[in-house]
Amino acid sequence: MAKLRHWLEDARIPMPLSEATLLAMFGGAPFGVAIYDVSAEYVCVRHNQSFLGLVGQEYRRRGSIVGVSLRELFDDRSYDAVRGIFDRVRDTGERFVVDEFPAVLLPDPEPRYYEWSLTPSLDGERVAWLVCVAVEVTDLVCARQRAERDNKHLRFLADAGAVLASARDVDATLNQAARHAVEWFADLCTIDVVSPEGSLRRVALAHRDPRLQDEMRAIADQYPTGWEKGHPVGTVLASGESLVANDLPASVADAIGSGDPSFALSRASTPRAYLICPLVARGHKIGVIGFVVTDRPTAAAYSKGDLALGEEFARRVALAIDNAQLHAEAEAARVSAEAANRAKDEFLALLGHELRNPLAPIRTAVDLMNLRGGATQNERNVIERQVSHLSRLIDDLLDVSRIARGKIELTQRPVELAALVADALEQASPLMERRNHHLVLEVAPRGLTVNGDGFRLAQVIANLLTNAAKYTPAGGHISVHGAREGDSVVLRVRDDGAGVRPELLPVVFDMFVQGQRTIEHASGGLGLGLALVKNLVTLHGGSVEARSEGSDRGSEFTVRLPAYDVSDDAAPENAIREPVSHRQGFGAPRRILVVDDNADALDLLAEALRRRGHEVVVAEDGPAALRVLESFDLEVGIFDIGLPVMDGFELAVQVLKRASSAARRPRLIAASGYGQPHDRAKSRDAGFDVHFVKPVDLDALLRAIAAP
Repeated sequence: MAKLRHWLEDARIPMPLSEATLLAMFGGAPFGVAIYDVSAEYVCVRHNQSFLGLVGQEYRRRGSIVGVSLRELFDDRSYDAVRGIFDRVRDTGERFVVDEFPAVLLPDPEPRYYEWSLTPSLDGERVAWLVCVAVEVTDLVCARQRAERDNKHLRFLADAGAVLASARDVDATLNQAARHAVEWFADLCTIDVVSPEGSLRRVALAHRDPRLQDEMRAIADQYPTGWEKGHPVGTVLASGESLVANDLPASVADAIGSGDPSFALSRASTPRAYLICPLVARGHKIGVIGFVVTDRPTAAAYSKGDLALGEEFARRVALAIDNAQLHAEAEAARVSAEAANRAKDEFLALLGHELRNPLAPIRTAVDLMNLRGGATQNERNVIERQVSHLSRLIDDLLDVSRIARGKIELTQRPVELAALVADALEQASPLMERRNHHLVLEVAPRGLTVNGDGFRLAQVIANLLTNAAKYTPAGGHISVHGAREGDSVVLRVRDDGAGVRPELLPVVFDMFVQGQRTIEHASGGLGLGLALVKNLVTLHGGSVEARSEGSDRGSEFTVRLPAYDVSDDAAPENAIREPVSHRQGFGAPRRILVVDDNADALDLLAEALRRRGHEVVVAEDGPAALRVLESFDLEVGIFDIGLPVMDGFELAVQVLKRASSAARRPRLIAASGYGQPHDRAKSRDAGFDVHFVKPVDLDALLRAIAAP
């Protein structure tokens, strides 16, 4: 190309040329040469063969354009431009050279691009001929334009991707996407989404001219997009294929004249062309996006390349809508699940409260019966065992629920395995004693230290011992063996009882799984004990496994916990709870106020405390308690939490406020059917010193009363 341009600028063609001379000089040249006279019509008088390739197909078929004027070669717009160049060269006598000149040569409709020069040839002092040398560069220009368009499209899509990924709110994201489209691709962009009811909802509209945008929105609100027959949006939604229209004036006028609101936007700005693409996500048509070119002077029709770009943009918009909707659905599901979890937590807490409340007076009644003595010891033992059993069932149910939701918090410290076993035996020994089991303990008092929550680990061992006692017949054998194995402290609980069937071994630690019961083994339970064991051991970084050779051949449960190497400044805890036989007295008598809306629980607890030598007054609600305190010098308050009128938390605050000037702050004890961590935290915040979960062990309560 550079060589041709150089030649065009420097060439000197002698005139006049005969046809033979022209063909001899330029007949085989790859560029066209033609000579025009300077008559009014600029008629061609000579040309080489290559020049025929530059003209319209009709003249190529003729094989010659000699005698053909410029007017006959070009369409109106191209002729005006070419004629102006010819006139200027004729009048000035100066050569003209142009690159990438666009022109439409009749009868071909498509524009073509040329690099050409026009050189005057003189006859004496007069310009007699004009020599046109030209080469077609349409392919090169189109290739460059395609590359530029592709780069522009890539930039548009890249920017669009950033826009669409920037927000989760569907409407805000789509309005931003529509604004992005009008910056690159259209004068007007609209996005309509199919609602759950099946109607179309316009979620975005943007116009290149901000002054028209509000008017466009008002028109869109007045004339909602419909599904009427013939509506372009309805056509696209029905077919799932894009729709391009580049010749609109007549059809738009007809549509407006017929009152069709589908073209109502044209009242504010006349469309010249539109492109409508379906929005499809996961195989579902979720809406449409429309691009409109208006009557700007520089507006252009939508090409095949524009169609591909519009469809790719539509694909990304549909993906953004779908992602946002999925995110919204997931968020709604999360909120719903959290609400369901809260409702479940509240239900379980209420269930525990309602189940524990009746147990409190029963246990207190048993304590009173024990204090009075008499000939009903066996019956009292039965009631006490069943109350303890019910309490364990409630605790296990709530513990499993909390562990499953990750609500268990461990308070870890170094503790000896022997101390854990001693505490567990205190909990499980009543059942083993009733069945006259033979117990063998092989646990060293020192050297088997773990770092854990002593209460929870004792619960693990107690559950294993209770499980062994439950499925071992009277007079059977249970052994507890502890040892250090590598980096682990290992505890094994063996029995020679019912054993575990092979099909149950893989699921024996799952919730609600139980071995087959016989009348002899029907000792109750919900199948939660071993599930608790596994969950609590796992929370401590350990493992548990079960072994059995089959039915009636006994079983062995092995717990492995990470060993803890004790340093001098971290002595292990040697006991979780002081043995019953070594308990000290319960201190001097105190002045006690008991507040509970359960009359049975209130009266029985008051009588039990009086029998221990304490001075006790009672009230059934907060206001009554405050009236009692006007004439009672309080030392200890035992308050139920779920009181009418004024709950126990508020009562505690009021009591402490009244006692703020007293020499001795009263000790406050909460007694509640609610015992989850947040309940205990609220008790601390309200000023309670101790929080007991009903039914309250009387000895534990007496120790709390006696505490300084």
